[in-house]
Amino acid sequence: MATTRTIFFVFPAGTQKLANTTSDKEISELVSDGVIPSGSKYLEVPVFSESMALDDQAKYSYVEHCSFDSYTTPTKIVVDFPAIMTDMKEGLRDFRKRSLLSLDTMQQRALVKNDTTVVNEIEADKQLLRECINNIDTTKFTKGTDFRKYIPDILFIDYLEKYKSKV
Repeated sequence: MATTRTIFFVFPAGTQKLANTTSDKEISELVSDGVIPSGSKYLEVPVFSESMALDDQAKYSYVEHCSFDSYTTPTKIVVDFPAIMTDMKEGLRDFRKRSLLSLDTMQQRALVKNDTTVVNEIEADKQLLRECINNIDTTKFTKGTDFRKYIPDILFIDYLEKYKSKV
């Protein structure tokens, strides 16, 4: 009986994009079943495990940001960590948007009360929120451990709680 493993392969054929599948079937069976394109280069690796190093885990979770070191004779999978961080920044923008909408509402309430001090304080928080993501330098993310603390602390502030007594 064959061992279950993950196979990374070029897909679609003729490109430099990768896909992966986990199987205990032989490569020839996966090709005849149409899972792996005929003639596609591939690498067999162990099945994903949470005990793997973060660099290795990234290969399984972000296959769209992986490539082979060589497309004629691949020996390893290369992860584009800055590209992963760019995608994560987009997700953080959605997260940030909720805070900005909440701050906009509270700022309008402060405007109605003619409380310019609170209006200015909220505006300062909004500017910090904008900058916290815009200032993330994706090129500094070169390995899995760089992602351990990638969410700026300012995104964890509960603005409703912060301003509830002021608006």
